[in-house]
Amino acid sequence: ASAATPVASSTRHELRRIWVILALCCGFALGIVGHGLSFWVAAAVFITVTVTVLQHEQLVGQGSVLKGVLKAAVIGVSAGLIITLVFQEFFLVRLP
Repeated sequence: ASAATPVASSTRHELRRIWVILALCCGFALGIVGHGLSFWVAAAVFITVTVTVLQHEQLVGQGSVLKGVLKAAVIGVSAGLIITLVFQEFFLVRLP
């Protein structure tokens, strides 16, 4: 019975992460995109928040929360700009 406890705990943790990701995606799709922010900014915010939330436990454990958030922001801004450029310049799709 004691062997089932770590599995159940791990499963609960993974389910929680899935729900967090779904909530972040819904917030991005329904709340951010198309409501005043340009797409690249919305994507940068979404990616930054998602990376930070998903790595929060690890960053706290390492004592490097600020460094992790700054790294997530660089990744978020870079990805937001690159995604926008690819869609607008290569696929000729104008984003909001």
